[in-house]
Amino acid sequence: MANTVAVDAVGNQSNGSGATTDDNSTLTIGTGSNRALLVVVCHAGHLSGGETVVWDPSGANQSLTLIGTQAAPSGAPFPLVSLYGLVNPVSGNKVVRTSWTGADSYYVCPISFTGVDQTGGATSFAHFTRNSGNTNSHGDTVGVTVYSAVGNMVVACHVNNSWTVSDQNNTTLFLDFGNPEITGAANYADGAETVAMTVVLDADNMNWAACGVDIVAAGTAPATSVSGSASQSLGISQSAAGCDSPRLAPAARYSSSSCQASLGAALPAMICINCFAS
Repeated sequence: MANTVAVDAVGNQSNGSGATTDDNSTLTIGTGSNRALLVVVCHAGHLSGGETVVWDPSGANQSLTLIGTQAAPSGAPFPLVSLYGLVNPVSGNKVVRTSWTGADSYYVCPISFTGVDQTGGATSFAHFTRNSGNTNSHGDTVGVTVYSAVGNMVVACHVNNSWTVSDQNNTTLFLDFGNPEITGAANYADGAETVAMTVVLDADNMNWAACGVDIVAAGTAPATSVSGSASQSLGISQSAAGCDSPRLAPAARYSSSSCQASLGAALPAMICINCFAS
């Protein structure tokens, strides 16, 4: 019988500006079975190089794997969000150390789970989904819709280049307006066939980005789904190679040879098609 993913512990967000590293010591991981750690990171977008996230740098020194990232499409310096994951993190109250190149404003927030598939990578952290845009009116609801399943959990991260997010759905991991350049937010929810993870932007002309992931229960293979660019209202996840770039026009995405070879034919233009996820 498959396990059910459960929240083990929730940390507090840390934030700052003009920095290149952050040590967040607010999470205490328990001793439950099939543990996993997820860290959400938001940036204003001044980074000039790579980023690393490490759990317990002075002890076990476990490096997290980048699950995925998404930048806003406009509004330089292009705020961006990233998700990092680790299976089998050591238990205890440890430090999450996040380091990057290029002084930047940021948010970092950790959350841990039990009951998670211990394979790691896209098997444990499946159906990564990203989205971005520029809101045109006060009160727009934006975010991502993530493929998942009953027994799994979903986590999403959101950022914008203003200071006005009036609400977010599901359970709040954090929501903060205290950064001088950006607002950061994150939320989580129980898994279902699809799970909408959204925030409400409370101003006009805001550049935003969001991404989300399915935390897969131990003994459960990720559900097979059609994938495509997440920068559309359907919120369909993207993962397969060949046509997953949000920078491509829809015609370029769904008509790529790898997609058509996998699907056997081009599909309607309004459905941004990737390939069937394995």
